[in-house]
Amino acid sequence: PNGHFLFYGAVPAAGMILVNDKNEMVLVLRRIEPGKGLLTLPGGFCDYGELYEQAVKREVKEEIGLDPSDYGEVNYLGNAVHNYVYEGEARLVMAVILWARVKGDPTLIPGDDAESAKFYALDDIRDEELFLKEHRYYIDLIREKLKTAE
Repeated sequence: PNGHFLFYGAVPAAGMILVNDKNEMVLVLRRIEPGKGLLTLPGGFCDYGELYEQAVKREVKEEIGLDPSDYGEVNYLGNAVHNYVYEGEARLVMAVILWARVKGDPTLIPGDDAESAKFYALDDIRDEELFLKEHRYYIDLIREKLKTAE
């Protein structure tokens, strides 16, 4: 109505790969749809005005009960674009994937939309168990990154 274009943009989201000293990573079993019963990274949508790093720290606290003091420096791993279908509506999502090492052996406390959360050996994560198939790329990427760091 104002005579100018409005651009439909992707919804920002952030996910976190948290790795322990055994090079296992945390995955969340989703409690709700979409993807109920499937595994995903701790993470979610950014709130209005929230930076990716802020969003992922908030989501990690909400979903698995870890504070930033429970893990080390948060590092950029990559980004992904995917369709997120919720109740028949598809939205394009632009996700930033971050990663960090957990300190010690923290207790994971599932909350928010998480049924459970636990550490998984990188080689034991099967594609059919993943809610977002795009996460396979980042699981493989963190595996390679950890191998080269050894």
